[in-house]
Amino acid sequence: MDPIRNFALSCLALVALVALSGQALASSSDTVGLCAGPGTHYITIQAAVTAVSAGGTVKVCPGTYPEQVTINKNLTLIGIANGTSDAAVVTVPNGGLVTHGVVDIFGFPTAAQILVQNANVTVSHITVDGANDGLTDCSIDAIGIYYQNSSGTITDNAVRNVLLPTGLQGCQDGLAINVEASSGNPVVTISDNSVRNYDKNGITASGPGTAGVGPFVIVRSNTVIGLGATTVIAQNGIQVGLGATGTITSNYVADDIYTNPPNCSHHAPEPLGFWFMLRRP
Repeated sequence: MDPIRNFALSCLALVALVALSGQALASSSDTVGLCAGPGTHYITIQAAVTAVSAGGTVKVCPGTYPEQVTINKNLTLIGIANGTSDAAVVTVPNGGLVTHGVVDIFGFPTAAQILVQNANVTVSHITVDGANDGLTDCSIDAIGIYYQNSSGTITDNAVRNVLLPTGLQGCQDGLAINVEASSGNPVVTISDNSVRNYDKNGITASGPGTAGVGPFVIVRSNTVIGLGATTVIAQNGIQVGLGATGTITSNYVADDIYTNPPNCSHHAPEPLGFWFMLRRP
């Protein structure tokens, strides 16, 4: 039998077994794909996230997963290796990104590839690729990894190509990693990630603009690479503001270079790419 077809049939058989046995309701560690050992296995990341117990772990085998994932419980989402391969890649689903009715803390429609809401979550060793997102205007903000009113850790991930289509890259949209909080001060560590090819910002942390409200982010040892010299948009490699606070150390940021200064109030020709409005703790 063809190995790809055999893999698909095996996955379907496992899903059917899970549905019949009811094991998903009690699972504390689920696996997406067939690379790991015992436990409950799923074809999609979202199915595993939905089924896993709060506080559990979802392990993602190497492969390509065309989906948008929503997480609203405490858990760990981690890509795992299988032999020499360790690339668990979340890509844009067929038909493009959609909002699923989600808005950011400012009320704007948002299409996130991994969305974390009101939970404490670790996302690690996942690649998020936003290429060919299918968006057709500036009304929807594309986001790679989005934490909304949540805490946790975003570490050792690769986020790529969170770009609007050609002709729309002047829109103030396209955030690779975005952390927002409209109440309290949730703590999020953003470390050792590789971020490249984003439309507006590489790493962003925002509150609602109210004093004392917003996430506290620890932004450490990330590599953030913009588009290079461009006339269409002023990019920011790392942006913390509007009530967000935090510490920013040992990051490498380059190629956020806007070359149309009449339309940019804080143009800088050098590839620094930082925009801060911090309240230091």
